[in-house]
Amino acid sequence: MKRSSSIAIGVILLTALFSAACGNAALQPAMTPMLPSPTTAPTATPLPTSTPISPTPTPEIMEPNYTEPAWGLSLWYPTHWISDVQAEGLIFATSAELIEGSEFSAGAAMGVLSAELQTGQTVDEFLQMMLEELYFEDMATSDQQARTIGGQPGLVVTLEGTPERGEYPLRGFMAVAQRGGWGYLFLGVSAAHEWSEYGSTLEEMLRSVRFEEIEHFYASSEMGLTTWYPQDWMYEEDHDQVIFASSEDLLRSGNLEKGAAMLVSTSSLREASLEEWFEDQATELDFESGGPTSKVKPRTVGGQTGLTFRLEGIPTGSETLVKGFMAATEFEDWGYFFLGVSVAEEWAECGPMLEEMLDSVQFME
Repeated sequence: MKRSSSIAIGVILLTALFSAACGNAALQPAMTPMLPSPTTAPTATPLPTSTPISPTPTPEIMEPNYTEPAWGLSLWYPTHWISDVQAEGLIFATSAELIEGSEFSAGAAMGVLSAELQTGQTVDEFLQMMLEELYFEDMATSDQQARTIGGQPGLVVTLEGTPERGEYPLRGFMAVAQRGGWGYLFLGVSAAHEWSEYGSTLEEMLRSVRFEEIEHFYASSEMGLTTWYPQDWMYEEDHDQVIFASSEDLLRSGNLEKGAAMLVSTSSLREASLEEWFEDQATELDFESGGPTSKVKPRTVGGQTGLTFRLEGIPTGSETLVKGFMAATEFEDWGYFFLGVSVAEEWAECGPMLEEMLDSVQFME
């Protein structure tokens, strides 16, 4: 996946979690089960020597039920919570209203983001940089403590403070982990008066994190979509289209003599129906011989109703017989066009990959 190394990605996600989704809510002293609060702990009364001390039970680790292949990350979250994938990160919340912009007066949420670490940057420096991105007028944190997250070295702190223009108190924690050259941030908060209800759930989410092999995903906030692509493929993008190809030569020359390619483009539907827009896009590809080999059929793309048809022929200006499909769908008044083709004799190998790319498409809110 082509991901930005700019740390501004952290600001965007935190803004999405606190400002847009949370109404710039305020944080109160954090009392997470992971760390002591910043206040001085009371002196404990010694136990009688004859009293046996029971061993601390090992917390149960929940089985992940959410996977983000582009980040190589899995975690568990309550099934009645809402998850939202954005260009900058992931948000899990107790209600859709929190994600959509309601005041954070009740409930809980966790935001997750990843960013490429700067050369020589440590996980401690990454945590400090993330803390500085929080727009709090008065913020206190506990001492950072080492924490293994998903089998990787990490750190965690609890938070307390009041964000700018804050109204409702929150409690929470910030945890970071390092895997390879990437830093991962986990920010879990709840309404302060409900921390006893949600704090343990947020801790369970953090304990459940697993890191796996990163799959190659393309993400474009400008086009508003993500899609998987094969590891050894390459792509070239413009503001309103991207071309994936099985080789650099194909990407550079545009001459499909071997291998496969996928074109994805988008434009406004204006007042056209999807059927009309799809027909206009499809007629831009001319064939010297052959062409569509099936009728237009319904096809779900990225969870949206779409259309598709099969094709086989020799494109104008080429001498190679190709095989493939065209597909289209609409999302928020924009049309999305997909052309997947390969050399005809390689369709048995390349066709399933092109179909998998189309199946993997997700649209960004």
